[in-house]
Amino acid sequence: NKVERSAKSYAHFMSLPYEERRLRWRKAHLKRQFGMSLDEYNQLLESQNGVCAVCKKPGKFVIDHSHLTGKVRGLIHRWCNVVVGMVEKYGGLFYQANDYLEVHK
Repeated sequence: NKVERSAKSYAHFMSLPYEERRLRWRKAHLKRQFGMSLDEYNQLLESQNGVCAVCKKPGKFVIDHSHLTGKVRGLIHRWCNVVVGMVEKYGGLFYQANDYLEVHK
């Protein structure tokens, strides 16, 4: 039955070495969430020279994507992703905030 197969599949997965489980989970997550393979992720990282697509610094990245289309835009730091989301949602306010900071240097 389906429940028994699922339990056996889970038990098999958990019997694998940690690094193998981690790699399998990563591949499945990339495919499920973003429709990309691990090779495509690595190609994107290489095309960005191993740096954030926003601030151009190395580090740990998240996959930035459009919430409207689902299209992957690039690999960026988590904080850069927060800023991109805010700019996307409140773009005009960021120009006003920048003007404010310029006045109050």
